[in-house]
Amino acid sequence: MKQLRKVALAVAVLASIGSAQAITVASSTDANALAQALGGAGITGVVDGRRWRLESGGAGVVRLVDDAGAASLIRMGDVTRRDAADTVAALRGLGLRVVLLTGDHPEVARQVAAGAGIDEVLAGADPEAKRAAIRRFRSEGHRVLFAGDVAMKAQPAFASPTSSLTHWLDSLDQLAALRPTIVVPSHGPIGDAGFMTEYRTYLTTIRSRVTALKSQGRTVDQITPVLTAELKERYPDAGRLAGAIRVAFAEAR
Repeated sequence: MKQLRKVALAVAVLASIGSAQAITVASSTDANALAQALGGAGITGVVDGRRWRLESGGAGVVRLVDDAGAASLIRMGDVTRRDAADTVAALRGLGLRVVLLTGDHPEVARQVAAGAGIDEVLAGADPEAKRAAIRRFRSEGHRVLFAGDVAMKAQPAFASPTSSLTHWLDSLDQLAALRPTIVVPSHGPIGDAGFMTEYRTYLTTIRSRVTALKSQGRTVDQITPVLTAELKERYPDAGRLAGAIRVAFAEAR
């Protein structure tokens, strides 16, 4: 069981830091692991030459499956922050509607929501389902504030029609003013304030280049492949880059 926990940790950690490197796990025999996240559908990885998979096993349960199909169960639990219920109550006091929108198992989501005093829960949602829910809220006439990950991958996603480079940069200013010494992204290694500096460089680079090309009379469809090729070595996620370019184009004057 101890070895299985180490294998599970190796697979999960590698996926969380981008799957582009190897990690050594201390065990009776060192295990070199390489893992890949599957977009909300599980994590697969190779440890000591064997392929393993982490996947949902139900409410609060993760299945660790080896290459022969044998499965072990890992049980986990979520703890609601002490101030969660007070925070939700304060938001409601401002006249806001609070919704828990999560990819977690419905039973786990309901337990967390109950502890935080949230009545409306949309669980089991993958990234596309979350985007669809936000679009639906907006189509119903609501103004939506989505509180999620501030720092995830090196290239932030711009999935909403109201996404804004200006708002991102303003948020970075406010975070930087706190003078953090440690930054913990939701998916990635612990770092320092340099993480925010990299975000700022990414956003300002795109904004300045898009503004310059737009001033030459180029369309967003013409600009996107030009900047994708120009920046691909430093920013390889073409999909996220294209989203940022579209937003920068809409804001450029």
